[in-house]
Amino acid sequence: MTMFNPQCLFDLTKQSLLKNESWVPVASQLIPFLIWEDLFMEAVSGRHMAVVEAMVASWPSPCLDLTSLMRDQQLGALVTLHSVFKALGVLLDQGPRRTAGHLRVLLPAAPVTWLDKELESLRCGKCSRAAPRKPLVGMEVVGDLSFQEADWNLLLSFLTCRVEEGKALPQLYCRKLTFADHLPEYQVIEKILANVQLDGVEELKIYYITKMDFLSMIAPYLSQMVHLKILTLQTLIPRDWILMHPPQDKHRTDQLDTIYKEFTSQLAYLRQFQHLHIIDAYLRGNINHFLKHIETHLESLTISPIYYTLDNSDLKSLSLYPCTRRLKVLNFSKNLLAHLNVKLLGAAILRTSDTLEHLDLSYCDLRDSHLNTILPALIRCSRLRLFKFSGNCVRTSILKRLLRRILPTKKSRCLVLPLPHNSDREDPLVFVSGLVPLLEGLGVLCKIHLNPNEVSFEVRVDVLMEQS
Repeated sequence: MTMFNPQCLFDLTKQSLLKNESWVPVASQLIPFLIWEDLFMEAVSGRHMAVVEAMVASWPSPCLDLTSLMRDQQLGALVTLHSVFKALGVLLDQGPRRTAGHLRVLLPAAPVTWLDKELESLRCGKCSRAAPRKPLVGMEVVGDLSFQEADWNLLLSFLTCRVEEGKALPQLYCRKLTFADHLPEYQVIEKILANVQLDGVEELKIYYITKMDFLSMIAPYLSQMVHLKILTLQTLIPRDWILMHPPQDKHRTDQLDTIYKEFTSQLAYLRQFQHLHIIDAYLRGNINHFLKHIETHLESLTISPIYYTLDNSDLKSLSLYPCTRRLKVLNFSKNLLAHLNVKLLGAAILRTSDTLEHLDLSYCDLRDSHLNTILPALIRCSRLRLFKFSGNCVRTSILKRLLRRILPTKKSRCLVLPLPHNSDREDPLVFVSGLVPLLEGLGVLCKIHLNPNEVSFEVRVDVLMEQS
């Protein structure tokens, strides 16, 4: 090293600064911001938490963008965020900053769960991370908020601690709100939500909630989420709920019906609502409560409740309300429909046939007669790109009839179909190979793929240039 090597001198200077945080308050207004950011990233990567905490408390810019400053950090992210929130608490206790003004903090995204991945394919668009219109308090925190008490959820721990200590909270701007198991006390949730800019929420997820009165508590806040686009209700099972067919406890059923009415009535206030996903929930006779209040045209609808908890009125409601007229995605998988009037399902498919692109009827306990019933509606779905029918029980002749009626097509199309139930003793590869002459006779260029589970197969028709 020589005195003519400024890079080495700069590195030595950074190493010296990172050993002690006493310089931070004085240097925050003197060091150029690009160098300040570089020092911060060095402190984060080197796990110099005392320096990180001091730099956050003296942040010289109106925006602390942790999404970019912590982008490449894999290990130690929770430790860093713990120091960040500790410093933010100090700033909140001190009141509005006089030098740098309002501080906006952009938080990294929350961990991706299996449910996020499962529903990703059903979403027809991405939500934007809209900036708040104007600052309301001395500090703003921008990022997704999950009300699930867990070691990784440092934002919720930070907010809960301040509520319990009676201290001020920052203004919260969240694109996504999540409520899951291990919720804080309702009073804590309500005080935190009072500081959330609810008209900026675009996605709401409620799952693994075993207290049905939670929907009553959250209902008044739902009406304020006027820009909500996605609502997911996953695994809503009351404690000690006995699943019978039909349910024996009429009082409990009526109580649940009242809760659904109170919650779904707030959907009328949502002006940009596009995607509704209801999975593993007790719904018997309650789907109409959801659909009749929605005043926008849904793009995707998922209804996959607990087994045997749908009735004919639920299927009928799919054709009664304007919100289902322009569906692009209809996911009805894992509904046991054999005991219901499948003509009502066919009517729902026919109603949205001009726009429907994805249809999932897998594992619905459907048979030959059921497929024949809905086939006329399937034929009318000119935009259909993906049709899932695996897990149902149909014969070879019915499958071939299905292929003849919905192929050929002028658009790329993927069919996921079950192996016929009368081919138990036949090699699946032999059956799939036997479809080649049929498809060649239809004049379509396609690929047949036997899925690894050997209970279903895919027929892919690829069109390089679609004709309008």
